[in-house]
Amino acid sequence: MDAIVEFCRSRTLGPIHRGLSANEVRRLLGPPDSTKSTYEEPSREKYRYGSMFLTLRSPSGEEPTGDTLEVTAIELSVTPLPLRLPEPIAEHLVHPWASARAEDVLTVLRDSGLQVHLEREASTSGRQLQVYRADGGSAIAVIDGSVSEIEG
Repeated sequence: MDAIVEFCRSRTLGPIHRGLSANEVRRLLGPPDSTKSTYEEPSREKYRYGSMFLTLRSPSGEEPTGDTLEVTAIELSVTPLPLRLPEPIAEHLVHPWASARAEDVLTVLRDSGLQVHLEREASTSGRQLQVYRADGGSAIAVIDGSVSEIEG
């Protein structure tokens, strides 16, 4: 099974899923390429691994540590291509994912048996925005006909 198709189906990306601690993520993937925390939300951090972004949060009132920070969101930035993913995820890619065209991405997902439907669309500042929803709950954001991100 292709890792990205499975992500759209289950919101799990390879070994990464919601609820993993920061320490577990680092054990599975190594250190992130970058980390970001904010003054406004000290209990939240964002880890970047190539094209993948993880949002981690500590429960309210708890000091953010490797044990208390947990994955609450997983995002894939599809552009620019090629996708850059950690090896434990990249080794499970079956499709080349060489195109970010919405038509190409949606065709791969649907040909893999996934139900994908248009959830909403809008036009702002001359740009066409669409959000597709996979039957597993992942959202596929499209701007002007190109997938920009997939969020699980």
